[in-house]
Amino acid sequence: MTPSVPAVVVGAEVNGLGVIRALGRANVPVMALSSDPKQPTARSRYCTAVRCADERSPHIIQSLIDFGRRQPQPLPLFLTMERTVALVAEHRGELDPYYLINLPTPDVLARINDKLQLVEAAAALDIPTPEAIALRCASDLAAAADRLIFPVIVKPSVKTGNFESCFGGRGVIVDNPDDLRSRFRNYPWGDEHLIAQRFIDTPDSDIFFHLVYYSRDGRCLARFTGQKIRIWPPALGNTASAAPAADIAPISGAAERLLESAGFTGIGSVEFKRDASGDRYWLIEPTLGRTDYQSAIAPANGVNIPYVAYCDLVGDPMPAAIAASGPVKWIDPERDRRSADAAIAAGSLDWRAYKRSVAGPVVETIRAADDISPWLFSYRQRAVRKVKGAMCRVFDSLPWIYAPFEGVLPPDERWPPTEITSRLKRHRLPSASYVRYFTRDPKRVPPSRQRIIVSPADGVVRRVFESNHRLLVDISMSFYDVHVQRVPIGGTVRHIEDSGHTVEKGSAEEQGYFDDPWSYESDYLFPAQKATYIDTEIGEVIVRQITSIWAGRISTYLTPGQRVHTGDKLGHIFLGSTVVLELPPTVRVLVQEQIANRPRRRTDKPIRGGETIVAEY
Repeated sequence: MTPSVPAVVVGAEVNGLGVIRALGRANVPVMALSSDPKQPTARSRYCTAVRCADERSPHIIQSLIDFGRRQPQPLPLFLTMERTVALVAEHRGELDPYYLINLPTPDVLARINDKLQLVEAAAALDIPTPEAIALRCASDLAAAADRLIFPVIVKPSVKTGNFESCFGGRGVIVDNPDDLRSRFRNYPWGDEHLIAQRFIDTPDSDIFFHLVYYSRDGRCLARFTGQKIRIWPPALGNTASAAPAADIAPISGAAERLLESAGFTGIGSVEFKRDASGDRYWLIEPTLGRTDYQSAIAPANGVNIPYVAYCDLVGDPMPAAIAASGPVKWIDPERDRRSADAAIAAGSLDWRAYKRSVAGPVVETIRAADDISPWLFSYRQRAVRKVKGAMCRVFDSLPWIYAPFEGVLPPDERWPPTEITSRLKRHRLPSASYVRYFTRDPKRVPPSRQRIIVSPADGVVRRVFESNHRLLVDISMSFYDVHVQRVPIGGTVRHIEDSGHTVEKGSAEEQGYFDDPWSYESDYLFPAQKATYIDTEIGEVIVRQITSIWAGRISTYLTPGQRVHTGDKLGHIFLGSTVVLELPPTVRVLVQEQIANRPRRRTDKPIRGGETIVAEY
């Protein structure tokens, strides 16, 4: 019988593509909701792509509600991102009328996702976990140095993004107590707690994962055990290749005891690492309410966990496991090759061993014989990037050739050849003259008038609008504007918040699958954002520094508790695009929209950060 109820998959990145194909090959119609439905994975023949708000922002809840209202019946919901799981669990009551959802409660999610509570829960169940100590302030470093066996891994107890913004990864391995003290002596602790845990220093191929699906009444309906071959980056990265593993009783038993004791339901997995003796498996990390990056390996080996979940949600008969013709490996070719190259360079792998590790039946992240469109589109994107790079090199060496093309190139491909001699190359530093042009910092003197608010940035006003009882001034920056931001009104810095994902640290799909360089009002998954909250005499004022797809990084010069004055330097966006000023509704905005419904033109008159008055009170 062909299923007639569509499934909804939120997030069409590589992880989502595995779910889409697992359901589509079982003849389930799939609706893929993505903030960027133009990305290659959303071009799968097994799904219909639908644009939604940023999957990692609270706006996704309203997108899901709006989409659900248009459907004739509640639809099964599949999630692929950790932040989306937390948001959906929190707003479960609002979504239940429109979707069939099987998720743990927010309390279960919080209890198992918190690494400190996870260690305590595992110890109560006699599940081996590496020794760990909570780090809440600099003084806890001494206790960790004295009590733990090194090397240790330091990571956030609960992921908030602050740790990653400081260290560029989800964990840091330190080899000795002195290294621990030096690296975290000046860490901005705030409200984020860290955990220092003994690092099991064995090869990445000693990591095992146990994938499961639990029905809403707590029965385990599907399970699959796999073993990682390589990860990228080594020791701390995501899976690059994996293979099926035999049902190892210590792993499957411990994983299911942990989840069942917590009252877990839905899709999840638990990772373990084998110690050097080979007879002990240490609990490393769980994944709750969503599929794992490598979870497409289970359907390839006859255990279609997404389809089992679908049948359970809609009330169809459970499918029987399909025996695979042989063990099928899973591989992300780009990540796996990079990991293998690093291992070969380090002498821990040779070419023959590498060839053996990828031999045999293989399922890849994007390329598939029965669903070739995502791979073809990603190949096309790579070709386009190479052509653009070649054009840049030609224009750099022969700038006079650029003039005839200036009128036909899109705005984000233009630059003044007399002032900027090098085009921005993604993830590479441009020429010295280009950097000097972008990092210029002219002196700005705020007006002497009282009761005014000045512009936080150079640029052109794209929009002025009201949202959630706040007035927002959206300022579009171009390649020609000064990229230093200023304090719009004096006050005290209360909080600085990071969100989004930096391109230079993101996955391959995050680095290349975005077409719209303007992110804010489009609700695209913008690479990075910093919001500075300032308490002023008129209430809370927020300055949001937002990058576009071309941006590299954001810096903020201020610290919480600091007293600031109008016109002080706030920070800068290196190759950024947007600054949004949020004001109380009691002020009177003086600037007007200029480019709300059209691209920016050179004739547009920009405002000046620290000098142009944007509002008064």
